[in-house]
Amino acid sequence: MDPDKTAPTIRGGAYLGRQPFGCRPRLLFFAHLPGLVFAAAAVVVTTAAPPDPNARPTTRPPPAIQQEAVATAADDEDAPPRLPILEPPPLDPQRPPPPQAPPASVTAAMTNWMLRPVGLGVFEIGRVRLDKSARTVSFPAVVNARQGPMEYLIVTPYGSTHESVLRTDAEPYHIHLSVLLLGAQGETHALENPPRATQVVDPWTQPIHGDPVRLEVTWEQDGTLHRCAAEDWVYNLESRAPMSHGSWTYNGSLVHRGLFRAQIDGTIASLIASPSALINNPRIGAQNDDIWTVNTNALPAMGTPVTVILCLQ
Repeated sequence: MDPDKTAPTIRGGAYLGRQPFGCRPRLLFFAHLPGLVFAAAAVVVTTAAPPDPNARPTTRPPPAIQQEAVATAADDEDAPPRLPILEPPPLDPQRPPPPQAPPASVTAAMTNWMLRPVGLGVFEIGRVRLDKSARTVSFPAVVNARQGPMEYLIVTPYGSTHESVLRTDAEPYHIHLSVLLLGAQGETHALENPPRATQVVDPWTQPIHGDPVRLEVTWEQDGTLHRCAAEDWVYNLESRAPMSHGSWTYNGSLVHRGLFRAQIDGTIASLIASPSALINNPRIGAQNDDIWTVNTNALPAMGTPVTVILCLQ
């Protein structure tokens, strides 16, 4: 009877174990054990040795390998348990929402005021100065004409400069805002069907209403400060005398199709009836554009800097 080919066999002090039929057994002698123990000890000592300070730091594995390591750690039975991620509780509808930070535009507006204080009760907006206690609004201008027919007292550089006594770089809407801050009401209103251009110098069926204001002009000449009523610089050819003293009408221009006409047309103070001007002439003759000119003998030379003062009465 043939012996069992897979039965365990001991030869020469070595354990052969069960070997498949036809395979040559590999011998493991007890004499080799000391060398194996020494090799294992060397591996342990090498692994536990302190790192070399001169060695180059190892780079972190790429993200793909990190993710694979995290997945392997998650599948490892010996890994510590991972706590579940808790969702925040829903907001209480009875509780007001938390405050939010203001947008950048609001922050900029709080730090860059368009209306800036320059004194006690005195403010500036653009080139316009507002004096609350004196109830005045002032702005710089220059002498723009000394002769010829005039229809306006004050315009901007893009207004009708060929027929205006004075010219200013002040913005009309800055002037309007300053006067409103003094408590003026004016008659600024929306007009969807404005009159034809030829009707501007014709008699109005409805007079222009507004707040009474006083207009004055100051300038320096030969080291002396001069001051006079704005009417002194306008001459009436029909009466052959300077414009009569009195108040002007601050009507505040009009808004047509969403546009502030004083800002678009550059008209601030008009000698003739003009719904787009901030200030109108309430005197007889405001409907006639042929009777107003410059009182050459009263005003200084061309280009002289002046200050226009509007006083709310």
